[in-house]
Amino acid sequence: MSAGINWTEEQKLAINTTGCNVLVSASAGTGKTSVLVGRIINLIANQENPVDLDRLLVVTFTNAAAAEMRSRISQALVDELDRKPFSRRLRLQMQLINRSSIGTIHSFCLDLIRQNFFKIGLDPAIRVLGEDEAALLRAATCEELFELRYDSQENSTFTDLVDCYGGSRDDSELQELVLRLYDFARSTPDPQHWLKSAAKSFYSSVDSALDDLPWVSVLKKYLSCQLKTILQLAANAAELCMKQDGPRGYLDALQDDLVNINELIRCCGLSWGELHRAFQEIRFLPFSRAGKDVSEEIKKQVQVLRDRIKRNLRNLAEEFFSREPDEYLSELETVAPLVHELVELVLDFDKMYRQVKEAQGVVDFSDLEQYALQILNIRGDQPGDLIPSEVALKLQERFDHVLVDEYQDINEVQDAILNLVSRQGAKGSNLFMVGDVKQSVYRFRLAEPGLFQARQNSFTFLESETCRTENYDPGVTLCLTENMRSTKNIIDGVNFIFTLMMKPGVGEIDYSRNPLKFGAARPPEKLKPFLSNDSIEFHLLNSTRGSVELPDDKDVLEASEENIGGELQEDTGWESFEVIEERRVEARYVAGRIKEMVAEARREGISLSYMDMAVLMRSTIQAAGIFLEEFSAAGIPAYAESATGYFQASEVKTIISLLSVIDNPRQDIPLAGVLRSPLVGIGVEGMAKIRLCRKEGDFYDAVLTAAGMPSDELTGRLVVFLSMLEHWRTMSRQCRLPDLIHDIYRKTGYYDYTGGLPGGDQRQANLRALYDRACQYEGTVFRGLYRFLKYIERLQQNSRDLGSARALGENEDVVRIMSIHKSKGLEFPVVFIAGLNRSFNFQDLNRNILLHKKLGIGPQLVNVTGRYSYPTLPKLALKAALKMETIAEELRILYVAMTRAREKLILIGHVADLRKEVIKWFNAGNSREKQPFEPHLISAGSFLDLLGAALIRRSDAENLRQTAGLNLDLKTFTDLSRWEVKICSGDYKIPAVEEVLPSQAALILEKVQKLEPLDGESGNKDKIEHLLGWSYPFNRFSVKPAKMTVTGLKEHSLHNDEDNLQLVSPEEKTAYSQGARRPIFLQKTNALTGAEKGSAVHLVMRHLNLDGKLTKESICDQIADLQKREILTQGQADVINPDHILAFFESPLGERVLSANKIYRETPFLIAVPAHEIYSCSDESDSLSGKSLAASPVFNEQTVVIQGIIDCLLEEEGALVVIDFKTDYINPGDWERMKALAACYRIQIEMYARAAQTIFMLPVKERFLYFFGAGSYRL
Repeated sequence: MSAGINWTEEQKLAINTTGCNVLVSASAGTGKTSVLVGRIINLIANQENPVDLDRLLVVTFTNAAAAEMRSRISQALVDELDRKPFSRRLRLQMQLINRSSIGTIHSFCLDLIRQNFFKIGLDPAIRVLGEDEAALLRAATCEELFELRYDSQENSTFTDLVDCYGGSRDDSELQELVLRLYDFARSTPDPQHWLKSAAKSFYSSVDSALDDLPWVSVLKKYLSCQLKTILQLAANAAELCMKQDGPRGYLDALQDDLVNINELIRCCGLSWGELHRAFQEIRFLPFSRAGKDVSEEIKKQVQVLRDRIKRNLRNLAEEFFSREPDEYLSELETVAPLVHELVELVLDFDKMYRQVKEAQGVVDFSDLEQYALQILNIRGDQPGDLIPSEVALKLQERFDHVLVDEYQDINEVQDAILNLVSRQGAKGSNLFMVGDVKQSVYRFRLAEPGLFQARQNSFTFLESETCRTENYDPGVTLCLTENMRSTKNIIDGVNFIFTLMMKPGVGEIDYSRNPLKFGAARPPEKLKPFLSNDSIEFHLLNSTRGSVELPDDKDVLEASEENIGGELQEDTGWESFEVIEERRVEARYVAGRIKEMVAEARREGISLSYMDMAVLMRSTIQAAGIFLEEFSAAGIPAYAESATGYFQASEVKTIISLLSVIDNPRQDIPLAGVLRSPLVGIGVEGMAKIRLCRKEGDFYDAVLTAAGMPSDELTGRLVVFLSMLEHWRTMSRQCRLPDLIHDIYRKTGYYDYTGGLPGGDQRQANLRALYDRACQYEGTVFRGLYRFLKYIERLQQNSRDLGSARALGENEDVVRIMSIHKSKGLEFPVVFIAGLNRSFNFQDLNRNILLHKKLGIGPQLVNVTGRYSYPTLPKLALKAALKMETIAEELRILYVAMTRAREKLILIGHVADLRKEVIKWFNAGNSREKQPFEPHLISAGSFLDLLGAALIRRSDAENLRQTAGLNLDLKTFTDLSRWEVKICSGDYKIPAVEEVLPSQAALILEKVQKLEPLDGESGNKDKIEHLLGWSYPFNRFSVKPAKMTVTGLKEHSLHNDEDNLQLVSPEEKTAYSQGARRPIFLQKTNALTGAEKGSAVHLVMRHLNLDGKLTKESICDQIADLQKREILTQGQADVINPDHILAFFESPLGERVLSANKIYRETPFLIAVPAHEIYSCSDESDSLSGKSLAASPVFNEQTVVIQGIIDCLLEEEGALVVIDFKTDYINPGDWERMKALAACYRIQIEMYARAAQTIFMLPVKERFLYFFGAGSYRL
């Protein structure tokens, strides 16, 4: 086990338990990743049965998680090596880490496919499509399939399918449905079987009894939940009647309602026919006289509750029981052919899409899983059978342990793959899974949290090592509940909320079985809270203007009714002005709270920076931009990685419009957009003049006509635009798309112009992102401007926005704004959860056809002739099931959000009417009970509904009840957590923003293009002048090279040594300077320079064969051979004097070379030398500051890399001799000149000696310069 870590008993159990399948249910903040790493290290370092790292398969959810896992394992091994520095085994594991199987399930599948491509007939060089490219290819394939179906004209059922589900204008909705159903089926182990079974169920159901259908039991469960909610309303109304001043005369009717509703709940356990009859027989007794001395307020409340009871029951009766049971069966018979045709269409698409991918040598991500499963599994007689193939059996032998992180987020295909590569049963189960089903929030990615729960329910719960026996089949469940992240109050608050809400029914989980425990390493009293207190803050921004004039109770209570037998308004992505204003007010409020906290932290001496804070939201669509604007206005640096908003940026829309016009100028809307933009700058009046020039035809014809009119400003702009347009149209046919976009940016100056606008950094980042996207597009199988525009259009239609480009990094000191999904796995000292009132997204439930893994396909019955539609029995069941699953996931998302906080948790929501909301929360439960009634969950529409229903009964929420102006008779209660409930006014005004007219923008852009000054003064003048006047504080260092050649070092020395310079001729100074090497073809025809002659001699000395006796003839023969082998050119061979070379080898130094033990010729080296040694020859100073370089401590810490080649090294008696060959001309006997040149080369020779001593770790005893034609000189 990893040393130095104080593991908890729960963690120890998870790390040490082996010999069976292990499922670790690790709650938030309990050290899940640390435990997984600890288990791996424990397996590796185990004394009795150690396992090599390459015999472990570790599967993570993301590539980033895999990289972190690899890094943590590496660091843990380093820590173990510190304890056991001589452990060969640990050193081996360090070597194995780079070849270990640690990665995502997709990377494992890809490796498996490439190793076994021949088994499934794939090209081994397959390429994995990116999501966007795959979406394009699928859409194109689907269009082609539909064209083939239309051309065949043989299948009338296909036409009926298009009429019913194709959409109002075209068949785009049906194409989207085919792709959605294809993706959905691909997340099952056998897609074709699932599709065919779903279609077959409609035919087989026709001959079945209604109660035998799988959809009926789901509907009964759903109806039971709804009826229990209505029962609670009736109980609340009856309790009001029992008050001293209550309308007791109403009690008989309410008692009758209670009896009827209980009977309906009882019938939910009987046949559908019995339940149908019970709903048909419901009658409501009228109220009797209320009685005397009755409170009018209570009387109204009871009346409103009774109206809600009636309306809700009638809604349920109308939605589920308006048709006779036999009609449901006949409807199945009606839609069965359409469902069958839909499935056949998806199967045909699957076949065609597979052929397209095989032709292009590509696969998508779902292929990786399906092909891997195909390699690993032998299909049995029964669907779903998993029989390991030969490859799977080999992998079971290869991997001693299979460890899976984030198990709650896998799908059925991934689970099947893991089962096949792990050992099970008699072989010794070895599957280790860790995750937290309470944090399963990826249902939209088709994750199946039910897989985690199924294992949890089937495995034996292991509480401690003492209760363990030898074998557990199929495995054991361990729980990690000690939270190491958050303060005790945050943990208590989380437990309070989810013990009430996360129940086995709608919530799918019994949270109360394993609540969080405070497990921080420090005791509570030493946890210094951030700011004044560590209470959980709950802020409500109330839009109601004042609290004096409250709406009538009846209006309030009627308006509070939500989601009984219905669903929330569809989330279309478009938001009204009122909603946007609410978001802006909320953002401004959060900004104010952040500034308060920072100021308070400074007063208290607490370190609190912006990067300690995060603002989490259910979705950042629309909201992130608003929060960034308000934070910027408040002077708070912030960062948001938005997944949307990119295509809505004005600068991106302008360039895309221009690209559309370049592709086809006869598109009125893009053309008008370009003309109105700063690129052309034509105002409304100018646009009208253009249209008047030619009233008929498209707008492009009018532009051409207007450009030919008598010259004026408008005509001039149009002529310039049309000229550029023609140029770009030509480029679009001849050049790459990125080159076209770059040319647009350069010629229009639009990129520079956007940089001067508010948010210029972000705007320019968006334009760069468009260029980058074009570069990525060029790397796909698609080409051309038209396809690129269609690609962009599909992304927009399918809500696959790119998100604004990053202009600010998340690692800077900024407040991070992110979705709750993005925050998963992260933690922050201070967490704001904003947008609590945002409605849950039930828009998928409104589709014509719903999909469910267990319940199959749920179609709407569409009568094209009668122009009406209604849900079939399967759709009603799927809608109910999906709604309950959605609410359960929203609960899990809220859990993830609240458990991100370490020190401070702040919840913020907006209410349109506080009193209305408080009454709704009150009616979520019985006033005699301490907790909201569980069926309330099914009618909850937002996080605010969930939290409000829990908090309304707390004693520390008294101000909430009082501010609402309600005297509610309910029993309050307290628990261990502390909450601070605040109600704030939301009546803020949004300042108006001055709009820049198109003509003004065009004038600015025109001046930017001409580099002319703009009119007036910018508000950023001082900032700009400061930026322009800024100078680099270490400028004196920047002018000094960080890397030099030895020749450059010598030149530097020469320029700083005036005495030696006087002894060198001007021609020789030029020869010493570094210059560009001449190409070979010039060397063949022109006279060689002195440096080139020297290079030729060095080539000969490097390649000369020294084995035989050297004579002039043998040297000439070797030179000719070098020329023949093209090592030397003819020009180089001609300038070499063989007599000089022979003279060297006949000299005493040459004889030592021939007799040396070892000779090293042309030895390259790189060596780092302290900078002050290189630049110490003179007192060099910075030209700006005049300060000496040598006097700077920063400079003294720098190094200069010296690169060179040592001509010749001799090894004699354990020491080295350095020889450097020179071709400088020296008259024989001119020792003074030789001495002067030797002084110039001294620093060069010293550096050679330094490098040689470092490389060979031998002393250098002698240093020689050898001048060909003059002799040697010893330094």
